[in-house]
Amino acid sequence: MYADCQNDAFHRDSFELESSWSDTLSPLNEQTSTMTGEFAFLSEELDASFAMPNAETTAFPFSCTMTATPAPSVNQPFTTSDKRQSELAANSNTKLGGPDGDPSADSEISDEELDSILARQIPFDQHLDLVMTLSTLIDTAFPASEQRQDTHYNRERPASQSRAATPISASFPDLGKQADFLLLLSNFAQILHNFEICFRFLRLFVKRRRASNQTVDDILACLDRILPSVHMGMVSLSTTTKLRTMIILDFVKTLLAELCNKMQLCVSRFSALQAALYVCNTVVNYAIFCYKFRKAQALYGCQPLRRAPTKDPILGLDHFVRLAKAAGSRRYLETLQQWFREVGSTFGANWMGDFVIFTNEPQNVQALLVTKFADFELGQRRRDNSRQLLGVGIFNADGADWEHSRALVRPNFTRKQVADLAMLEKHVKILLAGLPGKGERVEMQEWFFRFTLDAGTDMLFDQSSNVLLPNAIETARRFAWAFDKGIDGISQKLQMGAFAWLVYDSKYSEACKYVQDYADRIVEAAIERRRTRNSHSEDKQEVEKETEERYTFLNALIDEGTSPREIRNHLLNTLLAARDTTACLMSGAMFELARNPSCQDKLRAEIGRLNGGLPVLEDIKDMRYLNMFLKEVLRLYPPIPLNSRFAKNDSVLPRGGGKDGMGPIFIPKGQLVVYQVYSMHRREDIWGPDAHLFRPERWEIMRPRFEYLPFNAGPRICIGQQFALTETSYVLIRLLQSFSEIKAANPGEVWTENLTITCS
Repeated sequence: MYADCQNDAFHRDSFELESSWSDTLSPLNEQTSTMTGEFAFLSEELDASFAMPNAETTAFPFSCTMTATPAPSVNQPFTTSDKRQSELAANSNTKLGGPDGDPSADSEISDEELDSILARQIPFDQHLDLVMTLSTLIDTAFPASEQRQDTHYNRERPASQSRAATPISASFPDLGKQADFLLLLSNFAQILHNFEICFRFLRLFVKRRRASNQTVDDILACLDRILPSVHMGMVSLSTTTKLRTMIILDFVKTLLAELCNKMQLCVSRFSALQAALYVCNTVVNYAIFCYKFRKAQALYGCQPLRRAPTKDPILGLDHFVRLAKAAGSRRYLETLQQWFREVGSTFGANWMGDFVIFTNEPQNVQALLVTKFADFELGQRRRDNSRQLLGVGIFNADGADWEHSRALVRPNFTRKQVADLAMLEKHVKILLAGLPGKGERVEMQEWFFRFTLDAGTDMLFDQSSNVLLPNAIETARRFAWAFDKGIDGISQKLQMGAFAWLVYDSKYSEACKYVQDYADRIVEAAIERRRTRNSHSEDKQEVEKETEERYTFLNALIDEGTSPREIRNHLLNTLLAARDTTACLMSGAMFELARNPSCQDKLRAEIGRLNGGLPVLEDIKDMRYLNMFLKEVLRLYPPIPLNSRFAKNDSVLPRGGGKDGMGPIFIPKGQLVVYQVYSMHRREDIWGPDAHLFRPERWEIMRPRFEYLPFNAGPRICIGQQFALTETSYVLIRLLQSFSEIKAANPGEVWTENLTITCS
């Protein structure tokens, strides 16, 4: 659900500010992320072929298409003897569409194709009663007059087994117009009392009917994508439990339709089945959670967790609607803060079918990030949703992959690298030259993001994107656009959590490819330069000395022997953190600077000691009020205001249990815990009654620990925090040296958020 949230203040001040928070907001169970990602696959043609009933006749008025990489089937096929296959093939009158899906191209199915199909199905002579049961259900649900007459499937029963009272021929109707598919499926499951046979027969049923625009292989591929995900969610449950989950389909279908109507969601027809199965899995998971929690109460002395009041105990739609509206009005963080005030510092809530634990309790955050660090991880969902743009790196990796990534990135943020202010000054001059003259308005957020992109690419890629220049080349401008587009796409997917398959943007893949191609060209050119230089250099000591004096992350990765693809992934992951975190901090600082003339006066007095000279690292560290000013900016506008962790083991958090919320709570494996730094930084019981006010002087006496976490804490603390603070300090000093007055263009305008993503 939540990646580390990034804070882009969104303002127009004298330098009209706009900042953006970066985050991910969708608390959904990691357990089901694979399932949901594998269902948004139907094309419009298949959608038309298997359309659910329309809004007047069914609870599922869905329509639209999604695309995703198909999942391989994991079903073990039923087999029949060669003799039996020949008999089935000989008796079959089924016709299928031509290879191009054209109904006019019908041809009799070949023996080989029929053998290939039926070799994976249930032998009819072994399960003939199942055929009769399905036939009866269909005849009951759909009058014969409504059935399609062009898609008959006849199978003669042996004379010795004939039953005069029960017809054995089934005329399969058009499910898209005549049937409530989920009702049929759940009823059939109840009769069969066997989950796997039900779904295997369903596959045979669909394959044996005529598809108006699809070949049999297309239909098989669709169902092969459904079955692995169904088994993934229920493989460890008993047959009885599996049966019960199917029965739940009847209960949830109306609720799902109401949700989609309210939100005006458009999903493919078979996505309705997926959503129902997802809810079934959620109910089972919740039951397992309740069982584990009761068991843990005795084992760990845990107490009941406080729950957020809800009108929808299954999906938590009221919570989703409330926060979705808040996000749409750029008030998500503020609304979540109000939720904490209403319920408490730690509570549980259902969110789109998942049970999520929310906290802004410092002791719980300390446990998540430090004392119980080994029990929690970012989770697979973040990797799945960000891999297309970023690959695997410090932003989304866990375990050994994360340790390796962090070890590679760490040398880039040593004291020597942070102290290299000459590189920053080069880009500051371009920034100052591009800003409008005296008295003109300017939106600073755009300038700050371009500045940090130029500085970040210079530091990491050994060449700047130079998007600050008025004559920036088109490839650099397009890279900046594509990088933003890719980040926005990841953010949207993470916000939807297990329903990320609903997010579709035709330009997202294009943007990801452009970013990676751009980075690949830089990596390839750098590798070639290093190879050429090393082959022509006679003085190896001179080469090593030059490398040491002109350290860049890209060259260090090349010298490490890292593969080109891994180099690209590390560069993009680190650029994400280097650009967005710092730009957000700069935007928040400028917002408060423009609104507080008294703060400007104090900062100018402190900066005046430089007598107009350029600051060095020691000068910045000696500026006490500047440091307090930035700490207060980070308190009210933390670059990572929202974050989350999945439990990879059963664990315990110290606060949140009991009526007073002071007892420990049990955290089962797979549980999602969301912690909000934004509201923790504004708690009046920690910061006093003026917690909502910007007052840098509070830092003269405040010495918080885990109550103040602008850059996270523990092993995953932001590795570039000193670089971000130094870069922001340097830019503010140079702006104050260059402009005699900085005013807010709209003094009454309030700060608003824009949620994207960043690194941890």
